[in-house]
Amino acid sequence: MRSDGFINTPPEATVVSPQYVIVNRTTQIKIPVSDADTGDTVRCRWSVYTAGSRKRRQGSEYEGFYNERIVNTYRKLTSDGETAHIRRKRKPSPPDPCNTKTCNSYCKNTCPCHCSTCTGTTCSGDTCVAPKSYCPHGTTTVETPGTVPTTISYPNRQPIDECGGICYPSSVPSGTTLSNCTLSFKGMVPDRWYAIAIQVEDFINSTSTTALSSVPVQFLIYVMPEPTCSTSPTIIPLKGCLEVKVGVMKTFNISVVNQCDPTETDITDLFVSNSISGMVAGNLTSSPTNDSLLYVIFTWTPQLSQLGSQILCTIAFTDEQVQSAQYCVSFTVVTSAADCITTTTTTSTTSTTTTTTKTTTTTTTSTSTTSTTSTSTTSTTSTSTTSTTSTSTTSTTSTSTTSTSTSS
Repeated sequence: MRSDGFINTPPEATVVSPQYVIVNRTTQIKIPVSDADTGDTVRCRWSVYTAGSRKRRQGSEYEGFYNERIVNTYRKLTSDGETAHIRRKRKPSPPDPCNTKTCNSYCKNTCPCHCSTCTGTTCSGDTCVAPKSYCPHGTTTVETPGTVPTTISYPNRQPIDECGGICYPSSVPSGTTLSNCTLSFKGMVPDRWYAIAIQVEDFINSTSTTALSSVPVQFLIYVMPEPTCSTSPTIIPLKGCLEVKVGVMKTFNISVVNQCDPTETDITDLFVSNSISGMVAGNLTSSPTNDSLLYVIFTWTPQLSQLGSQILCTIAFTDEQVQSAQYCVSFTVVTSAADCITTTTTTSTTSTTTTTTKTTTTTTTSTSTTSTTSTSTTSTTSTSTTSTTSTSTTSTTSTSTTSTSTSS
């Protein structure tokens, strides 16, 4: 139970394992965290091992006395050993002094104080010792034996092992740091695996130092050799309205741009690192007009139980395991159609140019390549002869922004 009276909801963290990093290159690995409790602060720290302690039982002042009595009671005497073919006659038990004529009627001198006739008399100690020939009745003090020490277990504090043998800093290369749930990692040896153990904790506010809950997060990092193309692919962010209505199907594409030469390196996967319940992802498809562009079609029909924010996260991989930065998009699920405002920007340019140069002969070859949603290549060779004139240029640029309301 939280101090504000609510039941706490622990934070959530989703990390793809393994994470691939390139040797001798510092990589920032962002750990995506979220908390359903509004206002909570989420922090990350290294998992640790806390040794346990066992309280040592203190010796009792009576312990030696009772142990000595037990040992003496069960100690065998040499005279009690069995002798072959000889049976020793059992000695009769000594008579009870309390049943003798001396002690069966009065608590006389030398009578044991535990006899019934000595009960309520001044007899103390082992036997009756009195100036008279007997111990008279009077006030007696009963001696209470000492309390036997308890045999129950003493409280122990068990060790707390959060990292299970992969504790920081021995499990990672030197210089590895963790700040604001972002891991800074640089592997110096290729083809090596590292295990990471982190605790994600939530706090009731930014100044609190007492965690409400702690969630373990563990994943692997693989240091791979230098690839043919080390440029990471790029995921194109979604634009437009991200509000979706309950019960209405939402269809959208997430596109990936291959920043390497498509003839040498391919995009092999668009991995969903944080999914939304009920959302279906199609296959990775290449654009028919651009070899560097690939996309995945997603379909989703939000349910009433998904009201609020729903987060989808994806990571793109090449065939050499070079991964993109994780891209996350947040959808807002609503019950009624709301006006979703999008902004469109249009830019137009008008220019008038008169150019005059000295008489020259110029040969120019230019090549330009653009890779967006389509690719075009133009090669032009021109030879011109001009005469000397004057040059004047007038350029006008206008930009307009239009806001459009659409219903989702």
